[in-house]
Amino acid sequence: MEVLEVIKILLGIVLIFFLTGFLIVNRFFKDLSNLEKITLSIGISLCITILIGVFLGYLGIFNLVNSLIAYVIIIILIFIIKSIFGNRKV
Repeated sequence: MEVLEVIKILLGIVLIFFLTGFLIVNRFFKDLSNLEKITLSIGISLCITILIGVFLGYLGIFNLVNSLIAYVIIIILIFIIKSIFGNRKV
């Protein structure tokens, strides 16, 4: 296995298992400890990954490019929704 393949695998694991959930957790849950943020990030990332896979598989367009586009769209939509409705108190 070459070094470039190892780097690709590590970056993919970080993207799938941590990054998407961490961005969401940092945006919505400010008062959690670091351990809580990490564990919640992993759980949310796995849920998002599974939902994207099921949705794209159902449509029959599951491939790497479509998966990455779906990740970016979901994260952008979450940030837009949070910025629009984030300052309201219930």
